[in-house]
Amino acid sequence: MTFRIGNPSKLRHGHARRGQQSAEHRCWQAIKRRCCDPKNKKFKYYGGRGIKICDHWKDSFENFLLDVGPRPSPAYSIDRFPNRNGNYEPGNVRWATRAEQASNRDCTRIVILNGISEPLAAVCQRLGLNLKIVGARLERGWPLDKALTPPRWRCPGKIRRIVS
Repeated sequence: MTFRIGNPSKLRHGHARRGQQSAEHRCWQAIKRRCCDPKNKKFKYYGGRGIKICDHWKDSFENFLLDVGPRPSPAYSIDRFPNRNGNYEPGNVRWATRAEQASNRDCTRIVILNGISEPLAAVCQRLGLNLKIVGARLERGWPLDKALTPPRWRCPGKIRRIVS
């Protein structure tokens, strides 16, 4: 069933009135545009890569809202998780903070520490280590356990003053 925004006789969910769409409804519309509209500037990153919105949600905002639930706060936006390359469908979508979404990107380095898979940035933050230093060590081929050790700073010794 299609409906026009602003026509009260066809509004069933109360989330889309002209100029007053809810965040959830705007999100649902944006998902549909980037997955289904080749004219959308983000289509190449979504629909162009084969990412789709499931038929259960495509034509029904109500189904989307029932499966995903309301947005917890303005700090949250939609995220495909646990499969970041998967479709927008039940079981692969969540409301997530910026930090959660940043750890779910293609460029995020995931490490396995003590049998737990997590982003390198989160490990470094927890251990109080500099991410750039640890990343550079790993690029040089250091084993993970050695790369995650605090750096040893060399003492420069006595500083000599040159008097002219």
